[in-house]
Order: sequence, then structure tokens, then C-alpha cells
Amino acid sequence: MYGLIGAVVAGVLWGAWGGVPAPLGRSLDSVIQAVLLLLVFGIGLELGQNPQGKESLRALGGKALGFPLLVGAVSLGAAIPVGWLLGLRWNEAGAIGAGCGFYSLTGVLATELHSAELGTLAFLANLGRELLALLLIPLLARHVTPFAAVAVGGATAMDTTLPLIDRCTAGQMTPLALLQGLVLTGGVPLVVPLLLRL
Repeated sequence: MYGLIGAVVAGVLWGAWGGVPAPLGRSLDSVIQAVLLLLVFGIGLELGQNPQGKESLRALGGKALGFPLLVGAVSLGAAIPVGWLLGLRWNEAGAIGAGCGFYSLTGVLATELHSAELGTLAFLANLGRELLALLLIPLLARHVTPFAAVAVGGATAMDTTLPLIDRCTAGQMTPLALLQGLVLTGGVPLVVPLLLRL
């Protein structure tokens, strides 16, 4: 966990002090995508070999699909009163919450469909959620419930927070985390624009 947080902090500092030159930056995006795909492939291999994980998803049955929908609804609903305190309209705050940690796409959509200010806020809020999830997943898995450890990851439960969820829940929540990430990631490009057009 500390390695992941340290890597994010190092990246922020490097970016603030000049970052990667533009030609290398385009190549870096491809490398990041390839490494992420390799990581998810490795988790998939582990999932395929882990009968406990598959059994836990089978035991949940229809509840498995309801879980990510509930996580998305809570994320959206919780953002509205917080946004109201910051002077945002309900749909603006809801759109930020509907990002569910998918900071790159949520920030871009909010910028294109609303304003650079809302896009920046959406990016930072959802990035903050991902960083907070990295801190909370081990604590939630150990002291609350493994379901809370999955829920806090939001859309990132299928990629950046997946290795931590997998490790902290001994692989039992990995199938649910993948399903949650898939459902919420797929929902962001539909729900965020819908809210911003209201």
C-alpha cells in the first residue's frame, strides 16, 4: 500500500517539476496501459485458479449485480449534500460523485460538458477517492467487512485498487471487485453526461 501511495506522490512531484517531455509522454501512456492490462491479466489468472473467489460470487447470486449499483447510488447520493455545502448545483455534485473514482474520464467529461473549473474539481475529488481507498481498504477488510473494502474502491476496484483488495481479502472478494469495477466504469460515460445535461 505504501509503495502505491509513494508512487503517486513521486509522480505528482515529478509532474510538478517539469514531468516527462511531450514525445515521451505519449509513449508513457502506452506503457501505463500495457502494464495495467498485464496487471489485470495476472489478477484474472489468479481468479481462474481460486475456487474460493468463484464460489463467493456464485453464493451472492443476484445480489452480486445489485452491489455495484448500490455503491454507485450511494456515491452519487453522498456527493449531492457535500456539493451543496460547496455551492454546487445538485446535478453538478451528483456528476462528480457518479465518477466513482474514475477521475480521468470524469474530469474530461465535466470539462467538456460544463467547465474547466468543474472538470478540475471532478478530477481532484475522484483522485482523492482513489487515494483514500488505498488507505482504507486494509482497515475496512480487517476491522469492518470485506464488502466495505470493495465498495470504497468504486470504479477502481477492477484496476488500481484490485491488487490491494485481492490481497486484503485473500482473493475472496476479487470476483465482486471486478464486477463492481466493470459496472461502475461502464456507467460513468452514461450517468455523468446525463446529470450534467439536466
